[in-house]
Amino acid sequence: MTAAKPRLAMFSRHSLLDGRGMGYVMPPGTDQGHPFLGAWPHNIGDQFVASGLARALDMDEFITLTRGATPEQFDYVNNECDAIIVVAQNALFPGWFETHLPVSYLRQIRIPMIFFSLGLQFRFGDEIYLTPGDVESLKHIQDHCASLQVRGHMTEELLHRYGIRNTRVIGCPSLLYSGSPSIKVRAPSFDRVTFTITDMGRLPDIHGWQFAVIDSLIEKSNQITIATQGGEFVLQEYLALRDGVSFYERTDFDVTLAGGEPQDYPRTNWTGGLTEGGLVRSVLERKDLGKARDSARWYYRDAPEGVRDAIVEHGFYSPLMSEYIRRARDQSLYVGTRLHGNLMGLVQGTPSVFAIHDYRLKDMAEFLEVPSISIESGETHVSLEELDWSAFARKWIYVWNGFVDFFEENGLATTIQRVNDKGALLV
Repeated sequence: MTAAKPRLAMFSRHSLLDGRGMGYVMPPGTDQGHPFLGAWPHNIGDQFVASGLARALDMDEFITLTRGATPEQFDYVNNECDAIIVVAQNALFPGWFETHLPVSYLRQIRIPMIFFSLGLQFRFGDEIYLTPGDVESLKHIQDHCASLQVRGHMTEELLHRYGIRNTRVIGCPSLLYSGSPSIKVRAPSFDRVTFTITDMGRLPDIHGWQFAVIDSLIEKSNQITIATQGGEFVLQEYLALRDGVSFYERTDFDVTLAGGEPQDYPRTNWTGGLTEGGLVRSVLERKDLGKARDSARWYYRDAPEGVRDAIVEHGFYSPLMSEYIRRARDQSLYVGTRLHGNLMGLVQGTPSVFAIHDYRLKDMAEFLEVPSISIESGETHVSLEELDWSAFARKWIYVWNGFVDFFEENGLATTIQRVNDKGALLV
C-alpha cells in the first residue's frame, strides 16, 4: 500500500467500481431487458475498465455525485472527500466535456480531480479537434489535478495542441485486471479463435472490411466464435434469448389499492426495489426465439453467408464480464475491432491482434506495441508467422509501474507495487 486510504467521490456515470451495472430499472414503458443491467445494449467493456481499477485501488467507500446534486451536496463532498475520480474512456471527441462536464459544473468541485483513461474517439478521415467549451473544461481540470492519465500518445498530442500538457501516458486501467506486473502471451494458433465484433452497420466500408477479416479467419480456424460486448443490439438480444439470459420484455407499474381494487401507476421508484409496503405489477411479453434469429440474420444480410452463419450461429454474449474472462483463457487467438475485447484476451495471456478501424484502436495498439492489422492498409489476413508480443511484454512492465507512479502522485492507496525491468517486486 502506497498511501493511507483516501475518501473518494465519483460521478454517477462511473460508479461501477462496486461491480454493479448502471440503471437497474429503466423508466416506465421501456423494455427492461435484463433485470440487473437494464435495457439493451449492455457494454461489457465499461465493466472491464471499472474492474481493472477496482482491483488496483484500495478504498473503503466512495460518494457518488449526480448531475442533479445540490450545492449542499457539493459542499458535503468538498468537505468530506479527499478527491473525485473520473473515468473518461471514449470521452475525447468534440462536445463531450462541454456537454457533460462543463466548467460551470466543475467549478463546484474544490477537491483534487483524478482523471483515468482519457482517450480520443475519432474515425479515420474525421477532423480531429475539440470545441472551445471542451478546452475550457480540460484546462480547468488540469489546474485541479496532479496529472491526466491518458491512453496513448495520439491522445496526448491532441491535448498538447490545446495547451493541456500535464499528461501521463500509460494505456488503459483495464489492463490492471491482470493483477500481475508481468504478462506472458502464449504462442498463437488457429485452433480456437474469437473475433470481437463491433456494430458498423452505418459505416458500410468498415462493416465490409470487418466481414472480410472474419471470412479469412473462418477459412483458417478449427473453431471460431464471434463475441459481442456492447452496442450490437440485435445480435445481443438474440444471443441472450438463445442462451437463456433473457426471455421477456417487461414493463413495471406501481400498484395501489382503491377500495380493494388494484390501480396501476407509472413507476416512480426506478431503483429496482419495492417501496415499503407497496406492490409492483410487471407486464410481460414473451420473446420469440425464431423471430429474434431471423432479425439477427436480416441485420447482417450484407455479410457473406458463411460470415453471417458464424455471427448468428457461433455468436457469444453474456451480461457477466467473468464469462468473457473465462472464455479468453480458453482461446488460442483473439482478433477484433473491440478495444476491450482485445485487452480481455491480453490480460489472460491470450495472443490478441488489434483489427484497427479508427484512431482509438490505433492509439492503443501503437502505444502497447501489439500486433495489428488495419483498414488503412486493407489488410484482412492474420499470419501467425509475423506475430510477436515480446514488445508488449516489455511495455506492460512500463505500464504497471506507470500506474503505481500515477496512484502515488494522486495520493491513492493501491494494491499494486513497483517492479524492476524483469517484473520482480522492488523491496
